[in-house]
Amino acid sequence: MSARLRLATWSGVAWLALMVAGCAQPDQPFAPSETTDGPMLSGGDTPMFRITGGGRVDDPEALLKNAFYEPGQCDGPSFATFGFNAGPGRHGEPNGNLQWVDHCRGLRIHGYDVTSYETTSGSGRVRDRGCAVWEGPAKVNGERGYHFRIEPACDEGEPGRRDPDSATDTPDWIQIIVTADDGTVTYIRHGGLTGGNIQTHPVRR
Repeated sequence: MSARLRLATWSGVAWLALMVAGCAQPDQPFAPSETTDGPMLSGGDTPMFRITGGGRVDDPEALLKNAFYEPGQCDGPSFATFGFNAGPGRHGEPNGNLQWVDHCRGLRIHGYDVTSYETTSGSGRVRDRGCAVWEGPAKVNGERGYHFRIEPACDEGEPGRRDPDSATDTPDWIQIIVTADDGTVTYIRHGGLTGGNIQTHPVRR
């Protein structure tokens, strides 16, 4: 995997995502979908649930450090911290927010709304937790004109930080994709949690 490849189009994401899928956790990163035109809330055949979380994603072996989807050279320890909540609101609309900080690059991403939310697996209950995908407008270092997509965030059990070297002890998982208004991908990062927790919460009907 080249450390200096640039990513400019959605099709480029799909091609390059295949290159990194082999080193991912069981819930592998995958190419982002097209953004939605308006609010959308969907579970398909999957029960609807909310998802919340906060934590840390490290790159201790520098496998992703200064890779094609992380802009700017990073000389220090490569890690990011985050916090979010997302899911259906009281009136059935998607809502939530996201805070993501790439500390080595001084990159701060604030997703201040959720325009699309979808549960993709599980039920949100303790024995069958699940994954979700959502997106919305974002600020990057205080500047508007960006779009974020979480694709996916997965609750793999308690605690969120589990042994990433054990096939039977999978940590919670998250991937973020950030694009500019013109569709250019400006940032992608993914990984199993090295601290914190992601949790699903069933929605009572």
